Amino acid sequence: MPLLCLRLLSEAVQEEEGWSLAVQWLLQGEDGGRRGGGVTDYRGLKDLLDPHQDWIHDPANVLLLVPHDQLLEISVSVPGRNAGQMRRALPYAVEEFTTADVDSLHIASEVLRAGHPTRCQLIDKMLLENWLACLRSLGVEAGYLHTDTEMLPVADGEVFVLVDGPSALIRTATEAATVDRVNLLLALQTLAPASVRIAGGALTDLESAQLPETRIEQLADGGDVMAFLLAAWRRGQGINLLQGAYAPARQDSPLHRQLWSVAAVAGMWALVAWVLMIGEGFWSSHRAQVLEQEARDVYSSIFPDDRNVRNVKRSLAARLGRAVADNDTGFVQLSADFAAALEGATLVRSLEFDRQTGELRTEVLLPDHGKVEALGGRLKQAGVENQLLNATQDKEQVRAYFLLRSAS
Repeated sequence: MPLLCLRLLSEAVQEEEGWSLAVQWLLQGEDGGRRGGGVTDYRGLKDLLDPHQDWIHDPANVLLLVPHDQLLEISVSVPGRNAGQMRRALPYAVEEFTTADVDSLHIASEVLRAGHPTRCQLIDKMLLENWLACLRSLGVEAGYLHTDTEMLPVADGEVFVLVDGPSALIRTATEAATVDRVNLLLALQTLAPASVRIAGGALTDLESAQLPETRIEQLADGGDVMAFLLAAWRRGQGINLLQGAYAPARQDSPLHRQLWSVAAVAGMWALVAWVLMIGEGFWSSHRAQVLEQEARDVYSSIFPDDRNVRNVKRSLAARLGRAVADNDTGFVQLSADFAAALEGATLVRSLEFDRQTGELRTEVLLPDHGKVEALGGRLKQAGVENQLLNATQDKEQVRAYFLLRSAS
């Protein structure tokens, strides 16, 4: 898709015959090549843009740049344990840095991270809303709105300068500004950077001489400021002012519509599966009642004198002389699992079962500690929760004490 970049050079003012707006524009083709650019006004944009072209209605194809002097950029510490708490506290954190009513400002920020300073950009809501309304009257839906200095590449300890006619854009790793070209030297002397990279123009010999401790690198590109800014732009990087209440609406692409169709079919089959599971649940419940009654009949035939049977499993366990809790497998099952896990030269010295807790304590003699660990592993694989209480060397064997309980 083509990409339209608009640099907003003035406020958008609604007039009787439309809007008043000055912009610098650049249109990039699908192949990344330049298809046109220049400076124009609202009427010129109206002649330039065809409202019947679908691509200008897609926010992903429109990038807006706003001069840095139209907003306030600060870094603040925002209290809160998570992004939600920090988002609610953000207006109070920035309030002390501005003389304007914080309710009249749109606050955009980078990703909020607890315990880290947050870089924010504040812009007048009315100014922002007028820009967006003006462009919507032309059928343009913007997806990205950045300050122009946000496009400048920069590294720690470095200042990047882009000369833009009578002004200069400056950015460091933590600060950004727009200054008059005649004040550029003063700004650089104040920052006292170790390195300066400059594009779109050059420092004079006199200016360079007054920065003796600074390494100055002159870049060949930057003559076309709009092309330079657009080439440096990366989606998802920097602070996009169109966030929160001003975030663009998502556009349904053909792929999204196809995915929604697939999701609808999947939802229909999920509903069918849910109905089948309900039917299976009713059948299983009926079958369980039948089996429960059969179990009661069998128990009654074996123990006809027991008339008050509430739980067939518990009653049968009591008749057999062993209590079986709902959350264990009882002495018989635990001892059977333990016996199945034994192998080789293993001597069982004792077994002790606690009916209250459903735990089985064992004492065994094994050839070495490796066999002890192997026995614990086999018990775990059999679904038996086990704990090695102690393992001591007893002559040429290891005496090990295990505590077993059902893992189910």
